[in-house]
Amino acid sequence: MKFEISREWLLEKLAEGDDTNVGAGGTSLEQFKKDIEQRTVTPSVFADVPTELGKAVRFVREQKGWTRSELADLADIDEAEVESIETRNDFDPNARRGG
Repeated sequence: MKFEISREWLLEKLAEGDDTNVGAGGTSLEQFKKDIEQRTVTPSVFADVPTELGKAVRFVREQKGWTRSELADLADIDEAEVESIETRNDFDPNARRGG
């Protein structure tokens, strides 16, 4: 059986709860709400992303809750390159060769 939590269910539980319901993980209710909002990728998140590659990168990054810096570290690239992929229409990411 797959357990799924809908956004509506979670928001309802957050509205009912307080810090004691969230506190088991050491996260405050306000921080938990902020984290949920950050990880909810809506069309407005992509409004300023000019390319399909940029949209895909941004979508995955937002879903995972990663900053650009964290993604850059994971991908072993500069943070500026992640930003360029997400924001520049004229950016051309070159293929990498192992070395």
